[in-house]
Amino acid sequence: TEICSCLGTSLARALVGRENGETKVQILDEVRGSDVYIVQSLPTRWDSPAKHCEEVHDALLEVLLLCSALRRASASKITVVFPYMLYSRQNETILERGEARYMSLPSSDLALMLQAMGVDKMICVDLHKASTEGFFHPAVPVTNIDPQGLALSYFESLDLKSPVVVAPDNMAAFRADQMYRRMSKAGIDCGFAAMFSNRRMKCHRDSQNRSQPLNEGKFNVLEDGTLVTPSGKAKSVTSLMTTEWLMGDVEGRDCIIVDDIIDTGKRLERTVKALKRKGARKIYMYSTHGVLSRGCVDVVNNCRVREVVVTNSIPINPNHFCEKLRVLSIGRLLAETIRRHHRNESVSAMFSETMVPAEAGEPLRFEAK
Repeated sequence: TEICSCLGTSLARALVGRENGETKVQILDEVRGSDVYIVQSLPTRWDSPAKHCEEVHDALLEVLLLCSALRRASASKITVVFPYMLYSRQNETILERGEARYMSLPSSDLALMLQAMGVDKMICVDLHKASTEGFFHPAVPVTNIDPQGLALSYFESLDLKSPVVVAPDNMAAFRADQMYRRMSKAGIDCGFAAMFSNRRMKCHRDSQNRSQPLNEGKFNVLEDGTLVTPSGKAKSVTSLMTTEWLMGDVEGRDCIIVDDIIDTGKRLERTVKALKRKGARKIYMYSTHGVLSRGCVDVVNNCRVREVVVTNSIPINPNHFCEKLRVLSIGRLLAETIRRHHRNESVSAMFSETMVPAEAGEPLRFEAK
């Protein structure tokens, strides 16, 4: 409804229900020759994990059937808007001993299904990996929206002391660097810090050696501390440990942890502990997608983070609201993106301009830098 309010249009009518345990979709308005935009996000029901999984897959099936129904109703163009792209984290094949494991690529498979249903364009918000765009055919362009400008406007309103942008791990360094550059361009004197670990490498090593558990057989210890397994493999003691270290000066400074997804909160907890050991003052976190799995809110409440800022790309369960949680709306940002798509205007120009906060129901305003 926020998107429709900003665009000055009404929500189209569609019947989505269940019949004999099957999903049924029916378009109730005339769409012949029209440009249609389908907005679908992730359902939030964590009281029962099994039911939550069912609702996620139901939501995906609804999108596919809506696309099919619209194509059969002679819609001119069909654009699917995913504030949170389902299966976006499953988009690569893991190699073990140089060989690919036999596994699906749900991100690629989802792209094939959407294309088969006749989708013309895709609009997504902060994809976990930009390479996901490559799963779609060139005839189906993908627009990946970066909502960091909204977070920047929020942090500018706070009285931050010598802020430092922090990447919680190796994979988040790119997004943290983007936030650092945005803040610098906005005239904010900020620093940069990053957490590094061997966690990803250790996971690969562990998966390669699952056939030889550490508690089986006898180990020989060499003079340099190297362990030799009964099968003859040499292991370094440090390779059996997960090591994390912080690079950057954060003492007496306010820190902003930047990531795209907050799920279990364990990474946030580790990063906050490391920052506090180094003398950080106030600690904030910005994450685009608040998945907030069961137990995550407890982690946020118990750790020494001051605020966790997320967007409403995923509807927040009312049980997940807490004093430390701040939710930014991307409704006006999506409305502006849809408007520019419909008028064939540049969308990338939005991110080379400064977002000016607007009142509820009003479109976003932009000022050239």
